[in-house]
Amino acid sequence: MGCRVLQIFKQRSVKKAIFLGTVILTFHIISILYNLVGSNTPFFENHEHDIRHFHQQWCRMQGWRVDWETVVKPCAGKVAWDERKVNSKLRTDASNSFIKKWEIQPAGHFSRFFIQSVTSDGVYKNFGGDAWRVHIRQGPASLAPQVWDYDNGMYEVVFLVMEPGTYSAQITLDFTLCDGLREPPVDWFIKGTVQGKYQPDGILGYIGEDYILEPIEGKTAITFSVPETSHNIQGFIPEKACGITCNLLQNGFGRWVDGVWLPYTEDNTTAAVENSFTGADTLWIYGDSVAQNFLKSLRLRGICKKIFKKCKDSYMWIYELTSVEEAKSKFRPNDFNKTVILQYLTNILDSPDMRRQNSVFLFNLGVHYPISLNFTTYRDLVDSVITLLRRKVEVQHNNKPIVIWKTTTSIEKEKTHLMFAELPKNKTHWRFHTHQRLELFHKYATNAMCKAGIPVLDVYPMTASYPNGTLDHVHYNANAQRAAEDQLLAFMMEEMNKTSS
Repeated sequence: MGCRVLQIFKQRSVKKAIFLGTVILTFHIISILYNLVGSNTPFFENHEHDIRHFHQQWCRMQGWRVDWETVVKPCAGKVAWDERKVNSKLRTDASNSFIKKWEIQPAGHFSRFFIQSVTSDGVYKNFGGDAWRVHIRQGPASLAPQVWDYDNGMYEVVFLVMEPGTYSAQITLDFTLCDGLREPPVDWFIKGTVQGKYQPDGILGYIGEDYILEPIEGKTAITFSVPETSHNIQGFIPEKACGITCNLLQNGFGRWVDGVWLPYTEDNTTAAVENSFTGADTLWIYGDSVAQNFLKSLRLRGICKKIFKKCKDSYMWIYELTSVEEAKSKFRPNDFNKTVILQYLTNILDSPDMRRQNSVFLFNLGVHYPISLNFTTYRDLVDSVITLLRRKVEVQHNNKPIVIWKTTTSIEKEKTHLMFAELPKNKTHWRFHTHQRLELFHKYATNAMCKAGIPVLDVYPMTASYPNGTLDHVHYNANAQRAAEDQLLAFMMEEMNKTSS
């Protein structure tokens, strides 16, 4: 009996040993294979999961350009001027805040990291409203990440790198406690000049600490490396597949490599298109000094002679700018009047130059509006302009121009001292000239134009990622929008081919 028990025990021990040996051998083989294919690409990687994840992030990127509601959500009910908290202990401290988590993926995949906001007392914040601005301009490419406020003290920074290599991110805290989206007082426009600008110093009270402009962890740059990929994901899908309907001249998202704009999606617009067609009638550009520079570049390229019969412009701040001196110094206690703008637009659209199929009306209500108006007033203006355009289209039928919304360019408020050396960081009349307010106004207008079916030339991502940044705080050199000029010409060629066929 004892021998039999011993025999059974030995058989079970042998089987157990064989099983354990098999398991150990299997893990050893997996380890070898893992090392062979590289640590960045697990051997049993779920490729379909990667594609789904890419599609998800890609659609988030497409939605970002129109998702103004997500921007305002963390600050809902907190942006009125009298809601401002000057000496609050809940203000975020940039030097105490830190990057909590990195998720750097191989080139061709979306990467991200997470910022944790912390107060000067070392308290981890559990609500949103901070304005973290992130640039990634040093490396094989220059790109503009997207920052998402989780409204719990955490901020997700998402970006798509196509070129592997070493990059550095500049992460700056501009504002805290919703000050970046802070609305002006109700009488702000009235107290300004005839353009609702240049309000007297001191009328806002103490604002010396509003604009923070401090780097995270006290570091001017944070370096990270993006490895090469073992497989490419063909995950670029149309905006409609993401549930977004927008008549874009070109997708608009991409990066700069060696001074050249490279869109993420295939782009067949090249400089050669300017010699591919003629016969367009009038190009009329309506906008501020950025729009003026856009037109100037087109003229220097000969576009206004080779393609269009003539080019015209309307130079606007809030209203038509007839005198810079008057706009800066003439005070009149009148509130904003949208009727002035609507009538001016009506006069343009009713002019003989705009009653032709092959004419173009390229317009924008851009950088000056967040400085002078509150968000509700701007929304009403944009909606009223769209109503006007729809009415004109219905009346004019075939004798109407091609109407295109050109988005605003990004700004760099931190560079105001390059234009005004004596200007303090927190100057009264510049208080509402913030990156965050401009981005909000840009998103609402783009969303509204997309819903209305108006073609959109989106230059915001292109300029936000421009490696040289602005020349002062709003203006760029001609190269920053050269690709947008080509997109406009390619779109015109397509539209003229439609009308001639």
